[in-house]
Parts: sequence; C-alpha cells; structure tokens
Amino acid sequence: MDNSNPTPIPCENSDTSSLETANHKPFWKAIVEIGEKVPIEEWNKLPKDFARNAEHYMYGAPRDEDYEEE
Repeated sequence: MDNSNPTPIPCENSDTSSLETANHKPFWKAIVEIGEKVPIEEWNKLPKDFARNAEHYMYGAPRDEDYEEE
C-alpha cells in the first residue's frame, strides 16, 4: 500500500477547501450533482414517507402509520 500521498481527513475544522483538488471533491458534492441530473418528475415518484418507512420499502417491515402525508 502506497501511503506517500494520503488523502487528508478533516477533523474539527469544517473547512473542506483543502480537500477540493482537480482530482477530488467531497462525496456530498458528487451526490448533489447526481441528484440535480434527475428530473423533478422522478423525484416526485418517490414516497413522501421514505425516510420514516425506509425499512418497509426496502425489507417489507411494517409501515409506521403515524406519518401524516401533506
């Protein structure tokens, strides 16, 4: 394993500018860029209670019926 140029890991400092180089950007920026490419019509197809009932949608667990849809 070559450790001659390790990737910096931010600790208590929230400044991520040192992580942004020509070859690397924070993973969350890549996620945002991918999300921006998805048409709004596709986002609207997702269940509004997905975060609350993720285990239901992924594994078939019972739904949390306390969710009030807007």
